[in-house]
Amino acid sequence: MTSSLLLSLTGPMQSWGVYGRGHAWRDTHTHPTKSGVTGMCAAALGIERGDDISHLAALDFAVRVDRPGGLLRDYQTAGSGEMPLLAGDMFADPQLAKATPKGETVPTNWSYGAPRQIQDKGTHLSAAYPPKGRQVVPIERFYLSDAVFTVALGGDRELLQTIADAFDEPVYVPVLGRRNCPPTGDVVIGIVDSTPVDALADAERHPRADRGLLTVWTTCAPGEPGAQAVADDPEVFRSGYVDHLLRYENQRPVDPPASTDEYEIDEAQPTTEADPIDSLWEAP
Repeated sequence: MTSSLLLSLTGPMQSWGVYGRGHAWRDTHTHPTKSGVTGMCAAALGIERGDDISHLAALDFAVRVDRPGGLLRDYQTAGSGEMPLLAGDMFADPQLAKATPKGETVPTNWSYGAPRQIQDKGTHLSAAYPPKGRQVVPIERFYLSDAVFTVALGGDRELLQTIADAFDEPVYVPVLGRRNCPPTGDVVIGIVDSTPVDALADAERHPRADRGLLTVWTTCAPGEPGAQAVADDPEVFRSGYVDHLLRYENQRPVDPPASTDEYEIDEAQPTTEADPIDSLWEAP
């Protein structure tokens, strides 16, 4: 009988990249990717980059959208302007150490930067970017804000139990797609004896889930109705290189039972009628 491990993926921000893997643009999918969730499990298990992940990639995968969240855009710029050239920079960078204050062009170590010119300002040296050539490099990163998902991994119960135990004491910190997106609360919900789709249909919805029908995304054959291609089936994780196979998924509506959990609200009333602002004017 197929077993399914249920995971709760919730946090202030999530980012499940599919297409943008460069410095300048990082996208996010509308819901967790198989590659991202496989990476979470591999991190908890302590699997190193380059190690075999075929046993994790072979697990069935489905995700339920309890709360889609909102799209958050983080816009940054890099590679322009003038900045002081510190002595520490010259010691750390042999190229800068050899540069003279005569306007010689020195390439930066950053792949997205432009060549810098060392200039003598009289009282100090500065590293300025030239007026022509590569100037400001815009960097855009996208996140899902305040989203909630429930993921089901289907496969051998013993393997699923090993993964569940690893989340209790992870070797590496699991993240929701990117390193700056830690999960909130417990990740593991439990293991049930059913397929991933049935498990998501029967599992209680999150206390902050949307009302009405929820959407479940599950792997399907290329020719099935509504099939959409996504390159998120992991083949190998290596430092600086991730290889993905093409996977097809489609969506279906489910009506899971309401949550029995409720948020606790502190309704305690203040015991005094003192104005807290008055204390700011009291002498120490």
